[in-house]
Amino acid sequence: MPRSIVTLTTDFGTAQPYAAMMKGVILQRAPGTEVIDLTHDIPAWQPELAGFWLQHCQPWFPSGTVHLAVVDPGVGTARRLLAAEFGDQVVIAPDNGLLGALIARYPRTRVREVALDALGGLLPARRSETFHGRDIFAPIAGEMAAGRLSVIGLGDTTEDYVRGGFTLPEVREGVIHGQVVLADRWGNLVTNVEAPRPAAEGSLKLRLAGRELPITRISYAGLPEGQPGALINALGLVEIAVNQGSAAELLDAGPGMGVEILGAEIPAPRPMRPGGPGGRPGGRPASATGEASGRPGAAGQGRP
Repeated sequence: MPRSIVTLTTDFGTAQPYAAMMKGVILQRAPGTEVIDLTHDIPAWQPELAGFWLQHCQPWFPSGTVHLAVVDPGVGTARRLLAAEFGDQVVIAPDNGLLGALIARYPRTRVREVALDALGGLLPARRSETFHGRDIFAPIAGEMAAGRLSVIGLGDTTEDYVRGGFTLPEVREGVIHGQVVLADRWGNLVTNVEAPRPAAEGSLKLRLAGRELPITRISYAGLPEGQPGALINALGLVEIAVNQGSAAELLDAGPGMGVEILGAEIPAPRPMRPGGPGGRPGGRPASATGEASGRPGAAGQGRP
């Protein structure tokens, strides 16, 4: 089945034309494909953050979309490529924890290891060891967009993959413990806590570094100007914001800082399905600063 939309998520930035090269390869193989830039501003070597944005953008795309995610500190090494099926959408990414957030959201996800040797002449005979985005990811997406390659043809299913992703919120003694995932361009602090239900009217509060803020469902403009507040953002997540100001600067806070949600209705825990969630741990736990995603100087360094 032809797939007419391909999205790109990378840490390439826009100062150099690396993303444009990927688009060119896709369009060579499948003219007329709509290639959409999800973002090229993922901080370098932070695949977990790429997975976070894919998790929250993927539901807004139509059936048949192919998502390419190239935040790849291990490019050129023995790290594998994965293809994950979310309904009738496919995400192709390196096996470095990038898919962790999506798989946590959709536990029934089918994950395949991309068998590069089996793709034969579909890939260039000569491939750069520093730019798999252009020489492997983009050709695969182009062939899928043209209808010449199916997701089944990419390889066999596997449950052996790096789980990764940001740490999920935990409930301890009636309090939800989460963390700040990112500070956006306005200085809003986005957490990993989904909108909680209040245990009683007006009971919800967020605690950050000893400071408590009521959680409301108002807009940014509804907050007192220059004062911090907590609200539910467009992603359905708890966010700390300042009306016409930067919460990150005012509160001296950023990714990785812990938050506590007080006064929430705590649902009863659901039993884990037999065999657990699948996948393998990615070494040490992933952090909101992307520490588990590789470091400067790591093999390949994630650059094109």
